[in-house]
Amino acid sequence: MLYLWKYFVIARRWISLRALVQASACTVAWVSTSTWATADTTDNCVGWGYSNYGQATPLGACAKISSGGQHTAALQSTGAVVAWGAGQINTGTWPQLGQSIIPATLGVCTQISAGYAHTMALQTGGLVVTWGAGTTNQTNGGDNGLEFGQSIVPATLGTCTQVAAGGAHSMALKSNATVVAWGNNAYGQCSVPVTLGACTQIAAGLYHSAAIKSTGVVIAWGNNGSGQCVVPVNLGTCTQIALGAYHSVALKSNGVVVCWGYNGNGQIDVPTQLGACRNITAGGYHTAAIQNSGSIAAWGAGKTSQTNGGANQLEFGQSIVPLNIGACTQITAGYYNTVTLKTNATLIAWGNNDYGQITLPINLGLCANISAGGYHSAALTKTDEVLTWGYNFYGQSSVPPTLGACIQVRAGYAHTAAIKVNGSVVAWGAGTTKQANGGSSGLEFGQSIVPLNLGICRQISAGGSHTMALQSNANVVVWGNNANGQATVPTSLGSCTDIAAGLYHSMVIKSTGAVIAWGNNANGQATVPTTLGSCTQIAAGGYHSLVIQSNGNVSAWGYNASGQTSVPPNLGVCSHIAAGGFHSVALQENGTAVAWGAGKTVQVNGGTSNLEFGQSLPPTILGSAQTISAGYGHTLAIRVADTPCFGDLDGSGQVDTGDIAIILIDYGVCIGCTTDLDESTMVDAGDISLVLLNVGLCP
Repeated sequence: MLYLWKYFVIARRWISLRALVQASACTVAWVSTSTWATADTTDNCVGWGYSNYGQATPLGACAKISSGGQHTAALQSTGAVVAWGAGQINTGTWPQLGQSIIPATLGVCTQISAGYAHTMALQTGGLVVTWGAGTTNQTNGGDNGLEFGQSIVPATLGTCTQVAAGGAHSMALKSNATVVAWGNNAYGQCSVPVTLGACTQIAAGLYHSAAIKSTGVVIAWGNNGSGQCVVPVNLGTCTQIALGAYHSVALKSNGVVVCWGYNGNGQIDVPTQLGACRNITAGGYHTAAIQNSGSIAAWGAGKTSQTNGGANQLEFGQSIVPLNIGACTQITAGYYNTVTLKTNATLIAWGNNDYGQITLPINLGLCANISAGGYHSAALTKTDEVLTWGYNFYGQSSVPPTLGACIQVRAGYAHTAAIKVNGSVVAWGAGTTKQANGGSSGLEFGQSIVPLNLGICRQISAGGSHTMALQSNANVVVWGNNANGQATVPTSLGSCTDIAAGLYHSMVIKSTGAVIAWGNNANGQATVPTTLGSCTQIAAGGYHSLVIQSNGNVSAWGYNASGQTSVPPNLGVCSHIAAGGFHSVALQENGTAVAWGAGKTVQVNGGTSNLEFGQSLPPTILGSAQTISAGYGHTLAIRVADTPCFGDLDGSGQVDTGDIAIILIDYGVCIGCTTDLDESTMVDAGDISLVLLNVGLCP
């Protein structure tokens, strides 16, 4: 029993965290008019800070989606709204008009709609909230022609049941079924017909508007230069309407799709083999629909999938549906991209990605392991799958298709490394060409070329441009950039229990608990304090170092210009630490995340140092966390499951040895190692709770 307990204490330092099979997790986050699926809240990964490449924006199960000009918004099953793409920074100039910045006071919502450069949401009480272009209410539209007050909700609007965001105008369907529109009215798109009457659905295009009356009849108004407002005479009753830039699409009550308006790209040429559909969408110059079978059909611009967008910037493959996409329940088309919601509540996107509008925050599900890199993020799911998102210039977010199941993943500054279930290491991203001088990018140091005969490893760490591995025999191997000696392992190092790779320095914890560091020491980050004593965990940042001592206290040293080594005096005992580029994060014993250093002021433009992105401000919705990871300017965390920390896992009808066996096997500690851990004279729920507490899953 004592041996097993000690084994847990040692193993928790290197095994990848797993979540209980039955555990449900908190959904966390920061358009369509119909909900076709009910999504379970199964995600528990949270990200914050710098996210210019989407690296800080993981996403969970979704209920509704909406794509705008160059951004996308999603409504999670909890009612939280998430947005990404253009508008992450509110500069007031196109395209960064704040359309992807969710208002802090937004709260729980029931519907969303993404316009060309603004976003709308309907709160649970029926109130409309808008943000993005139009907030200044310039009467002339400003230099970018988008400031028409479309984000200023009329004071007398009242409660509503639906919203729709257009090019530079907004629409709302009030609780009494009447339609209200505001914003740019240059083409009469905000002049709601006085005889319209009660309606059941609304839609906003680039410069025109439409509604479905309570009788099922479609009415359209506004710009009619391409006949987009001329509703076909024999259209009949409809259940859904969608508007593109200059064309209109309707779904008839019998499932037939009808299109009219501009057809320069074939966007109104409905495929003859389409069949009955249940959901439609219209993009800038393309159209898509979900058939009753759940399969997707798309037509119009993007069929040739030219990589440069072609001369007219319309050929981005937005009409080429990905293979093996599976059954879907909802679809939304942006100006040049398409996003669909699958039956399992996950998202798939394709088309133009100039502003990250299709670089989706991935539905991670229950996460076992997370890692924040320079400008990308990586996660290991409960099913041992590696997922990455964010910047991919060096291929650091392109997971090798043959990778297979893994037990750990780590994101470096521009590369990623993982340990497979057989203990072998695989790495990808910057460094694959192994240029001796680093090349023009200064990143090609072979950090992604795993040394031959590396053998079985139990831990990896990816640094700025070097990689570390802890072999199964407790020896340390380092490869990649060695300009600062960070890859030169001390000859007398011996066996170790933990490793950490910083930007240009390396750290380890020896089996004695002593910390050793080497590499760049310009800021003293490799000078371990002589009074430090035994430690249980280390973290290496840009130019600073962190440790958790055996008593649970956190110590830091090295560069401190942003306060990253100024440990809060009241921090107390901690269970986990992470060091970013210029910030530090720690988890207290109760799971509360505390952060300090760069990012405290959250300057909108990142400040002159490009470091003030809020990476040191854990969101209030984070709650209790079980592990954290700090990237160069962003932070990730896995939340603690909301379920009790013990239970019947094997379906035997009682808490017994089988349940503990499942946990031990799942954590990779041992098979058949079931015993009485809490000395209650029997294997029971207390033993399971003790195991989970020890590996950091239960506070």
